Amino acid sequence: MDADNTKAIAVVSMISLFTTFVAINCIFRELTYTWSPNFLELSVICLSEAAVNQFLLIGRGIGTRFERKFDRLSYRDKAFIIFYATIYIIVLFLTFALTTPIHAPIVPH
Repeated sequence: MDADNTKAIAVVSMISLFTTFVAINCIFRELTYTWSPNFLELSVICLSEAAVNQFLLIGRGIGTRFERKFDRLSYRDKAFIIFYATIYIIVLFLTFALTTPIHAPIVPH
């Protein structure tokens, strides 16, 4: 495996995982239900996201084709894409922080 491809898959998988968790949190918040995943559930979700991204971006060549197109873009277009990707990630993390239920620690009386 190519180290650069593996890093790219990891970053894309992290962003898509946060998108998935934000969607789950928003849905369960509307249903007034709290989702507390265990280690197995989180592992299955993470590994399946990574496998799908690996297949689509590297196996099918979608990511490498986009990389070639991105390299040929003008500086303005690259800056535009990077700016809006950064805004998306910031909004995603803020939404994740706001929709994730915070449980107070249990203190014995």
